[in-house]
This record gives sequence, C-alpha cells and structure tokens, in this order.
Amino acid sequence: YPGSVAVSPNWVSGDVNSAYDEPLRTYGELTAGVPAASHSRWNPCILPPGNGIGASGAFAVPFQSAFHIGGNTQSAQAHIYDFAAGTWSRKGNVDNTQIGGWTSCADTNGNLWRACHPGSPGNSRLQKLPAGGATWEIYNPSGWASLINRDGPLCYIPGSNLIAAWRLVSGALRLYLVDAASPSSAVVTATLSGTAPSVPAAGGYGVPVPAMGMTWCEPLGAICGFLEGSKQVWALRRPTNPLTGTWAWTQLTASNSPTPFTASAGDPELYNRFQYAPALRSFVVTRQIGNQEMWAFRPTELA
Repeated sequence: YPGSVAVSPNWVSGDVNSAYDEPLRTYGELTAGVPAASHSRWNPCILPPGNGIGASGAFAVPFQSAFHIGGNTQSAQAHIYDFAAGTWSRKGNVDNTQIGGWTSCADTNGNLWRACHPGSPGNSRLQKLPAGGATWEIYNPSGWASLINRDGPLCYIPGSNLIAAWRLVSGALRLYLVDAASPSSAVVTATLSGTAPSVPAAGGYGVPVPAMGMTWCEPLGAICGFLEGSKQVWALRRPTNPLTGTWAWTQLTASNSPTPFTASAGDPELYNRFQYAPALRSFVVTRQIGNQEMWAFRPTELA
C-alpha cells in the first residue's frame, strides 16, 4: 500500500515508489509471482481442476494493486496457486481500465469473476478471468453500472449458472442476477419475500455496499450471509425459477449457543470472509492473522 506498511522484518516502511523492489511495488509480490499480502476484504476462491486450472484445482487470490507503475497506472491481477504443482502464477492486466473490486467468486468451470470500475469510481463493470486464461475480460450487463458497486459482494449459483450480487436500496437489501453464460445480458432484479435481515452499510465507491457477504450453500439451496455485529446467519432460498420466482429469507439457527467472538479493530470486513465449507457441512469465518482463529457455524438444518 502507498505510505507506511508493516510486514516482515526484512521489509521496510516508507514510500512504495522508493523503498520497495520492483515485484512488490508493481504487483504486491514478495518475489515474482508470489503474493506478499492480501487486503482483508479480498476473499480468495477455490478453482476446480480441469480447463487449464491444474490436476488438483487451484487457490485464487484476486488482487488490485494500489502501487504506481510508471506513473498512476494500477494493476488488476489474480494470483493463482496450483495445488498439484505447488507453484504461484500471476494472471491479469496492468492498466488503469480494469481496476478490480474487493470481492470475487468462481464458477464450476474455473472462471473467476469480480466487479471492477474502468477508470472512475461508480462506473462498475463485470470482470471475468477465464479458466486457464491470462487476462481479464470486461462485460457491461445492462443496468449493472447503476446497480452494482465494484466493492460489493458477488456469488456464483451453480445449477442456475448465475452471478449474483446485492446492494442496499434505501436501507433494504436487493438481489441482482446475471446469466454467466451471457454476461452482457441485462441484470435481473430478483423478487424477495419474508422478514429480511437488517444490514448496515459499509464503505465503498458509488452505490452503498452491504456489510454482509455472499456464499452459496448447495444443501440449503440458498445464498447465505453473515452479520458480524449480531453474529446472525441468514439464508435467501432459491425458487424453482430463480429469475422469475420469489426468493425467501430465513434466519439460520444452531442447536447450541457458544459465546461468539467479539470483532476487534484488526477484524475488518469479517462478513466477506464467511464461506460455506462443503466438507464440514458448516460455514466458516476466519479472523485476523494475529489471533489465527477460525469459527465454524453449522445450522440445525445441516446437523
């Protein structure tokens, strides 16, 4: 980050243009291709094997460099770790037209998705890094720029092959859907029912960002989210036809009541690190690196 940075003892604090070597200054890397750090709001994704991903799949860390590259240009990147090969690689674009947002999602074909803004905050677009590809593609679904914040959460819905995003409108959560097979098609505003969660707003460019992330839970057939203040977990259940049917809100509960952790100043945007872990039949959330905690939530319906 520009300015002062606290990292490892081998690194120094100061202006990134003068104090850091080229890989770190340009791509946020410790050594070429190996990411040095990730912003707390960037949620990594697991990419399935095949389609040029690797025999055992991969771990993808979306990245937008705030460093200067020969001037004011920024870098929209993704760092990919191949599980089978045990190696990192860098994919993306070094230009000022594909500045990536904070959050992302991966589909079952290994494509990586996130919102971005080309050139100016609030001018959001949908960004795709094709499986095995080296550069991001930009799409402009009709209605996307005015509805979706580049820093807002995204979620992939398998089976329906949809990219989902939500935002706050007059304090109420709204769900928007885009066909992943036709990412330039118009955005569909989903119909919602039931008592909805009270979601606060977080910071971001353009339209308000809801402080509740998105993760898909296949056993529940729902988009789920976590409110770090109240420690509530909510599910928005998919109808038979997700584009024309009515999605229903439900608050998920567990059979026990452990004392929840208290978020500290080092725990920003925990809601974006809330993910469903199929192998555990539970939702998990990781805290800051300093305390190295991971909490798991298994709702009664999955017990």
